[in-house]
Amino acid sequence: MLESTNMTLATHAVVGAGVASAFGLMPGGAFCAGFASHFLLDRLPHWDYELKSATINKVDPLKSTWTINRQATRDFIKISFDLLLGFSLALIFFAGNGQGYWLSILFGAFGGMLPDGLQFLYLKLRREPLTLFFRFHSLMHSSIKIKNTFWGLFLTALVFSFALILGNWRFFI
Repeated sequence: MLESTNMTLATHAVVGAGVASAFGLMPGGAFCAGFASHFLLDRLPHWDYELKSATINKVDPLKSTWTINRQATRDFIKISFDLLLGFSLALIFFAGNGQGYWLSILFGAFGGMLPDGLQFLYLKLRREPLTLFFRFHSLMHSSIKIKNTFWGLFLTALVFSFALILGNWRFFI
């Protein structure tokens, strides 16, 4: 079993929503900013949770696989919880900041999570342009993986804190 290829979806969602909130972006801009933020976050050394149904080929990522089986059901539950947590935290952190951009916050969160969804789509379809996207996404990941859960959660909390401050910076002036 190998680790997954993503930072947690909740982290990507909160940062995407934080960027949308910080700059008061409309939904389209929020989506694009969230999408772009995904790759910047992936450049940071980070912690991943394990997906037991995914086998990541470190030598040739294009040969990675995702098997739909009993373990995939458990992974789907884990991913669903992570996705819902991401949307929930994005709304909790930023929808009440008085700017009225809740739709933009959701679009920023969705944009932040979408690249990992496209990764899994590639593993099932293996067609262009998903192949090109998968290759690019794999290249954007930091080669340093944090294995220790404590430090992984600690760094995730730092990223969350940064996003919270960024998305609510108007409170601090």
